[in-house]
Amino acid sequence: MRLLELEEAYCERLRYSPEGLNSHYNKVVEAINSGYRNNEITKAVLTRMREFYKAEDKEKEFLHYNVKQPAAYFFEKTVLYYTKAYMEAMHGRYEVAGQEKIKIKNGKDLVPDIIVKDKDKNIVSAIECKTQLGYDRYTWEKNFRKRENSLRSVSPNAKMFLLVLTKKNWDREFDKFQESEQYGKKYFCLTNLWPSCLSDPVKDDQILTPVEDLLKNLT
Repeated sequence: MRLLELEEAYCERLRYSPEGLNSHYNKVVEAINSGYRNNEITKAVLTRMREFYKAEDKEKEFLHYNVKQPAAYFFEKTVLYYTKAYMEAMHGRYEVAGQEKIKIKNGKDLVPDIIVKDKDKNIVSAIECKTQLGYDRYTWEKNFRKRENSLRSVSPNAKMFLLVLTKKNWDREFDKFQESEQYGKKYFCLTNLWPSCLSDPVKDDQILTPVEDLLKNLT
């Protein structure tokens, strides 16, 4: 097979991706609608993240490429995917979007990672996604509250949630996060392990606060 034929075969997988994504999404909605098991959505999110981290490690080693693709956007899109599927399955009438700009009067525009709107286009909730809080370990709550206040200046009854993938890389500050009265209510952290270290399949004792508890409170 010639070089361009090989590349064409590789690109065919990329062309199939949107179609395959749509088919998978519809099946996920159907599965959630028919009844999901305890922590099943959390395990699905963690499984996808585990495979992303492992693939990045292998690609970096193979190509001798010294920079990894940021996991933050992949995590954000994964949470968006399952939030959208959950809301469609359980409620139907809500719109879920990512990185949508919100105009703040006399202030800087706010761009939450994920927002949920009702049928009248009112924002009812938002989710901020972080892979970990290592960089923001000392100011995460202050920054979150500032963004929460900005959101409520536009939509006074809107809820905002903070969803962190892993406690690793900020273990010492995690105690403050966990001791907060908002832990498991407004502040969530999915796992106590680095994503590539999660078992296959993901076990219940690797989960800290399940994303299902967040999803149930979006409306």
